[in-house]
Amino acid sequence: MKIEKFVFAALIDIAIAVEHLCLAATKQGLATCWVCNFDANLCKELFSLPENDYINE
Repeated sequence: MKIEKFVFAALIDIAIAVEHLCLAATKQGLATCWVCNFDANLCKELFSLPENDYINE
């Protein structure tokens, strides 16, 4: 198997694990959402979030 296939399989496994974490968080009453890339400062501005609110990038 080429190294690219191993890397691709690893990325899929990571995605599956993250989705399981999202499902577990939802079961605990937490909201989750997959996001690939975003600008935290722009989100704060667009949604009028308080400056002390933390957005995990």
